[in-house]
Amino acid sequence: MKVGASHDEKVNSDSNQNIIHERQSLVNGHENKSFLISNASTETLNNNLEVSETKLTMEKQLLSGWQLWRNQFTAMFLKYSLSILRSWLLYVIHNLIAVSFLALTIVVVRNKGFNDELPKLKVDLNAYNDPITVLTRTNVNNVYAKSYIDMLKSNENAYINWENGDMSIKMRNETERNPGGVRVRYITGASFENNDIYAYFNNDPYHSPPLSLQMVFNAILKAEVSTKHSIQMFNHPLPFSAITKVSLIDLATSNFSKCTLSSHHILK
Repeated sequence: MKVGASHDEKVNSDSNQNIIHERQSLVNGHENKSFLISNASTETLNNNLEVSETKLTMEKQLLSGWQLWRNQFTAMFLKYSLSILRSWLLYVIHNLIAVSFLALTIVVVRNKGFNDELPKLKVDLNAYNDPITVLTRTNVNNVYAKSYIDMLKSNENAYINWENGDMSIKMRNETERNPGGVRVRYITGASFENNDIYAYFNNDPYHSPPLSLQMVFNAILKAEVSTKHSIQMFNHPLPFSAITKVSLIDLATSNFSKCTLSSHHILK
Protein backbone atom coordinates (compact mmCIF):
# COMPACT_ATOMS: atom_id res chain seq x y z
CA MET A 1 0.00 0.00 0.00
CA LYS A 2 1.33 3.37 -1.07
CA VAL A 3 0.81 6.27 1.25
CA GLY A 4 1.91 9.05 -1.13
CA ALA A 5 1.33 9.48 -4.84
CA SER A 6 4.05 8.41 -7.19
CA HIS A 7 6.10 10.77 -9.25
CA ASP A 8 4.29 9.85 -12.50
CA GLU A 9 0.85 10.45 -11.02
CA LYS A 10 1.97 13.84 -9.79
CA VAL A 11 3.17 14.81 -13.26
CA ASN A 12 -0.16 13.75 -14.84
CA SER A 13 -2.10 15.71 -12.24
CA ASP A 14 -0.05 18.81 -12.87
CA SER A 15 -0.57 18.59 -16.66
CA ASN A 16 -4.38 18.77 -16.26
CA GLN A 17 -4.26 22.13 -14.50
CA ASN A 18 -3.59 25.63 -15.81
CA ILE A 19 -0.02 26.46 -14.89
CA ILE A 20 1.71 29.74 -15.53
CA HIS A 21 5.45 29.53 -15.71
CA GLU A 22 7.54 32.60 -15.68
CA ARG A 23 10.77 32.46 -17.45
CA GLN A 24 13.46 35.00 -17.47
CA SER A 25 16.16 35.03 -20.01
CA LEU A 26 18.62 37.48 -21.39
CA VAL A 27 18.38 38.10 -25.11
CA ASN A 28 20.97 40.46 -26.55
CA GLY A 29 21.57 41.96 -23.13
CA HIS A 30 17.84 42.64 -22.42
CA GLU A 31 15.60 40.91 -19.93
CA ASN A 32 12.71 39.04 -21.63
CA LYS A 33 9.75 37.70 -19.70
CA SER A 34 7.37 35.27 -21.27
CA PHE A 35 4.40 33.47 -19.88
CA LEU A 36 3.51 29.98 -20.92
CA ILE A 37 -0.10 29.03 -20.49
CA SER A 38 -1.06 25.46 -20.81
CA ASN A 39 -4.73 24.62 -21.01
CA ALA A 40 -6.38 21.72 -19.44
CA SER A 41 -7.00 18.78 -21.64
CA THR A 42 -10.18 18.68 -23.72
CA GLU A 43 -11.23 15.45 -22.17
CA THR A 44 -11.22 16.94 -18.65
CA LEU A 45 -13.32 19.93 -19.79
CA ASN A 46 -15.87 17.70 -21.45
CA ASN A 47 -16.20 15.68 -18.27
CA ASN A 48 -16.77 18.81 -16.19
CA LEU A 49 -19.28 20.37 -18.68
CA GLU A 50 -22.85 20.25 -17.49
CA VAL A 51 -25.65 20.61 -20.09
CA SER A 52 -28.66 22.63 -18.93
CA GLU A 53 -31.98 23.16 -20.73
CA THR A 54 -34.03 26.36 -20.34
CA LYS A 55 -37.71 26.40 -21.18
CA LEU A 56 -39.28 29.75 -22.19
CA THR A 57 -42.85 30.19 -21.17
CA MET A 58 -44.92 32.97 -22.89
CA GLU A 59 -47.22 34.74 -20.48
CA LYS A 60 -49.33 36.35 -23.32
CA GLN A 61 -50.67 34.74 -26.48
CA LEU A 62 -49.83 36.22 -29.95
CA LEU A 63 -52.53 38.26 -31.66
CA SER A 64 -54.54 36.74 -34.47
CA GLY A 65 -57.65 37.38 -36.49
CA TRP A 66 -59.44 40.71 -36.11
CA GLN A 67 -57.18 41.87 -33.28
CA LEU A 68 -54.10 41.38 -35.48
CA TRP A 69 -55.66 43.36 -38.33
CA ARG A 70 -56.66 46.16 -35.97
CA ASN A 71 -53.19 46.28 -34.48
CA GLN A 72 -51.55 46.46 -37.92
CA PHE A 73 -53.95 49.19 -39.08
CA THR A 74 -53.25 51.22 -35.96
CA ALA A 75 -49.51 50.83 -36.46
CA MET A 76 -49.68 51.97 -40.09
CA PHE A 77 -51.88 54.93 -39.14
CA LEU A 78 -49.44 56.01 -36.46
CA LYS A 79 -46.53 55.54 -38.87
CA TYR A 80 -47.99 57.78 -41.58
CA SER A 81 -49.21 60.31 -39.02
CA LEU A 82 -45.73 60.59 -37.60
CA SER A 83 -44.30 60.84 -41.12
CA ILE A 84 -46.65 63.72 -41.96
CA LEU A 85 -45.77 65.53 -38.75
CA ARG A 86 -42.08 65.22 -39.52
CA SER A 87 -42.41 66.31 -43.17
CA TRP A 88 -45.40 68.65 -43.01
CA LEU A 89 -43.67 71.27 -45.15
CA LEU A 90 -43.22 68.86 -48.08
CA TYR A 91 -46.79 67.70 -47.63
CA VAL A 92 -48.09 71.28 -47.86
CA ILE A 93 -45.94 72.03 -50.92
CA HIS A 94 -47.20 68.91 -52.67
CA ASN A 95 -50.84 69.81 -52.11
CA LEU A 96 -50.26 73.39 -53.23
CA ILE A 97 -48.72 72.12 -56.49
CA ALA A 98 -51.69 69.85 -57.15
CA VAL A 99 -54.19 72.64 -56.43
CA SER A 100 -52.25 75.06 -58.64
CA PHE A 101 -52.28 72.69 -61.61
CA LEU A 102 -55.98 72.02 -61.11
CA ALA A 103 -56.77 75.74 -61.05
CA LEU A 104 -54.61 76.31 -64.13
CA THR A 105 -56.44 73.53 -65.96
CA ILE A 106 -59.82 75.05 -65.17
CA VAL A 107 -58.68 78.48 -66.39
CA VAL A 108 -57.29 77.04 -69.65
CA VAL A 109 -60.42 75.01 -70.35
CA ARG A 110 -62.70 78.00 -69.79
CA ASN A 111 -60.61 80.38 -71.90
CA LYS A 112 -60.01 77.84 -74.65
CA GLY A 113 -63.63 77.92 -75.68
CA PHE A 114 -64.28 74.23 -76.17
CA ASN A 115 -68.01 74.88 -76.09
CA ASP A 116 -67.79 77.22 -79.08
CA GLU A 117 -68.81 75.80 -82.42
CA LEU A 118 -66.33 75.60 -85.26
CA PRO A 119 -66.55 78.44 -87.81
CA LYS A 120 -67.69 77.82 -91.36
CA LEU A 121 -64.98 76.96 -93.86
CA LYS A 122 -64.83 78.58 -97.28
CA VAL A 123 -64.36 76.06 -100.09
CA ASP A 124 -61.69 77.60 -102.29
CA LEU A 125 -58.96 76.29 -104.57
CA ASN A 126 -56.50 78.87 -103.21
CA ALA A 127 -56.64 77.18 -99.81
CA TYR A 128 -54.22 74.56 -101.16
CA ASN A 129 -50.52 75.08 -101.85
CA ASP A 130 -49.73 75.45 -105.56
CA PRO A 131 -52.74 73.49 -106.85
CA ILE A 132 -52.83 72.20 -110.42
CA THR A 133 -56.10 71.71 -112.30
CA VAL A 134 -56.29 69.34 -115.26
CA LEU A 135 -58.90 69.33 -118.02
CA THR A 136 -59.71 67.71 -121.34
CA ARG A 137 -62.14 68.76 -124.05
CA THR A 138 -63.30 67.11 -127.24
CA ASN A 139 -64.29 70.41 -128.85
CA VAL A 140 -61.98 73.39 -128.83
CA ASN A 141 -64.94 75.76 -129.17
CA ASN A 142 -66.75 74.40 -126.11
CA VAL A 143 -68.03 77.51 -124.29
CA TYR A 144 -68.05 75.82 -120.90
CA ALA A 145 -64.46 74.68 -121.28
CA LYS A 146 -63.47 78.19 -122.34
CA SER A 147 -65.30 79.66 -119.33
CA TYR A 148 -63.55 77.11 -117.08
CA ILE A 149 -60.11 78.11 -118.40
CA ASP A 150 -60.86 81.84 -118.11
CA MET A 151 -61.91 81.36 -114.49
CA LEU A 152 -58.59 79.62 -113.71
CA LYS A 153 -56.64 82.37 -115.43
CA SER A 154 -58.46 85.14 -113.54
CA ASN A 155 -57.58 83.50 -110.22
CA GLU A 156 -54.00 82.85 -111.38
CA ASN A 157 -54.35 79.11 -110.84
CA ALA A 158 -52.08 76.69 -112.68
CA TYR A 159 -53.75 74.23 -115.04
CA ILE A 160 -52.90 71.58 -117.63
CA ASN A 161 -55.00 71.32 -120.79
CA TRP A 162 -54.75 67.86 -122.32
CA GLU A 163 -57.22 68.79 -125.09
CA ASN A 164 -58.59 65.60 -126.67
CA GLY A 165 -56.77 63.21 -124.37
CA ASP A 166 -58.48 60.62 -122.22
CA MET A 167 -58.60 61.83 -118.61
CA SER A 168 -58.21 58.37 -117.07
CA ILE A 169 -55.17 57.46 -119.17
CA LYS A 170 -53.55 60.86 -118.70
CA MET A 171 -53.96 60.79 -114.93
CA ARG A 172 -52.66 57.25 -114.69
CA ASN A 173 -49.54 58.15 -116.66
CA GLU A 174 -49.02 61.30 -114.61
CA THR A 175 -49.40 59.37 -111.35
CA GLU A 176 -46.80 56.81 -112.44
CA ARG A 177 -44.41 59.60 -113.40
CA ASN A 178 -44.91 61.84 -110.33
CA PRO A 179 -46.97 60.09 -107.60
CA GLY A 180 -46.06 62.56 -104.85
CA GLY A 181 -46.92 65.64 -106.88
CA VAL A 182 -50.24 64.20 -108.07
CA ARG A 183 -51.24 63.30 -104.54
CA VAL A 184 -50.49 66.76 -103.12
CA ARG A 185 -51.06 69.26 -105.93
CA TYR A 186 -53.60 67.74 -108.33
CA ILE A 187 -56.79 68.68 -106.48
CA THR A 188 -59.53 69.04 -109.13
CA GLY A 189 -60.13 68.43 -112.82
CA ALA A 190 -62.84 68.51 -115.47
CA SER A 191 -63.59 66.82 -118.75
CA PHE A 192 -65.81 68.53 -121.35
CA GLU A 193 -67.21 66.08 -123.87
CA ASN A 194 -69.81 67.62 -126.20
CA ASN A 195 -72.82 68.30 -123.95
CA ASP A 196 -71.47 66.34 -120.97
CA ILE A 197 -69.23 67.68 -118.21
CA TYR A 198 -67.38 65.39 -115.79
CA ALA A 199 -65.91 66.76 -112.57
CA TYR A 200 -62.84 65.01 -111.13
CA PHE A 201 -61.41 65.38 -107.64
CA ASN A 202 -58.56 64.06 -105.53
CA ASN A 203 -59.57 61.62 -102.79
CA ASP A 204 -57.01 62.82 -100.24
CA PRO A 205 -58.16 66.42 -99.56
CA TYR A 206 -61.35 66.53 -97.51
CA HIS A 207 -63.08 69.33 -99.45
CA SER A 208 -62.06 68.44 -103.00
CA PRO A 209 -65.49 66.99 -104.02
CA PRO A 210 -67.51 70.18 -103.33
CA LEU A 211 -64.66 72.27 -104.75
CA SER A 212 -64.70 70.35 -108.03
CA LEU A 213 -68.47 70.77 -108.37
CA GLN A 214 -68.25 74.45 -107.47
CA MET A 215 -65.73 75.11 -110.25
CA VAL A 216 -67.88 73.34 -112.85
CA PHE A 217 -71.04 75.16 -111.69
CA ASN A 218 -69.26 78.51 -111.86
CA ALA A 219 -68.03 77.75 -115.39
CA ILE A 220 -71.61 77.04 -116.49
CA LEU A 221 -73.00 80.06 -114.61
CA LYS A 222 -70.48 82.48 -116.07
CA ALA A 223 -71.01 81.11 -119.57
CA GLU A 224 -74.81 81.23 -119.37
CA VAL A 225 -75.39 84.36 -117.27
CA SER A 226 -72.44 86.66 -116.68
CA THR A 227 -68.87 86.65 -115.46
CA LYS A 228 -70.00 88.83 -112.56
CA HIS A 229 -71.98 85.98 -111.04
CA SER A 230 -70.50 83.13 -109.08
CA ILE A 231 -71.37 80.36 -106.66
CA GLN A 232 -69.51 80.07 -103.37
CA MET A 233 -69.77 76.99 -101.15
CA PHE A 234 -69.08 76.85 -97.41
CA ASN A 235 -68.60 73.91 -95.11
CA HIS A 236 -70.68 74.31 -91.95
CA PRO A 237 -69.50 71.82 -89.29
CA LEU A 238 -72.13 70.07 -87.21
CA PRO A 239 -72.46 71.21 -83.58
CA PHE A 240 -70.35 69.38 -81.03
CA SER A 241 -72.11 66.58 -79.24
CA ALA A 242 -71.89 66.21 -75.46
CA ILE A 243 -69.49 63.28 -75.83
CA THR A 244 -67.21 65.30 -78.12
CA LYS A 245 -67.10 68.22 -75.68
CA VAL A 246 -66.20 65.91 -72.80
CA SER A 247 -63.47 64.32 -74.94
CA LEU A 248 -61.97 67.72 -75.76
CA ILE A 249 -61.95 68.75 -72.10
CA ASP A 250 -60.40 65.43 -71.10
CA LEU A 251 -57.72 65.89 -73.77
CA ALA A 252 -56.84 69.33 -72.40
CA THR A 253 -56.71 68.21 -68.78
CA SER A 254 -54.60 65.14 -69.54
CA ASN A 255 -51.71 67.37 -70.64
CA PHE A 256 -51.60 68.99 -67.20
CA SER A 257 -52.16 65.81 -65.21
CA LYS A 258 -48.83 64.45 -66.46
CA CYS A 259 -47.04 67.23 -64.59
CA THR A 260 -48.58 66.54 -61.17
CA LEU A 261 -46.51 64.78 -58.54
CA SER A 262 -47.47 61.66 -56.66
CA SER A 263 -47.88 61.98 -52.92
CA HIS A 264 -46.70 58.41 -52.55
CA HIS A 265 -43.17 59.37 -53.58
CA ILE A 266 -43.06 62.44 -51.33
CA LEU A 267 -44.40 60.83 -48.17
CA LYS A 268 -42.74 57.48 -48.64
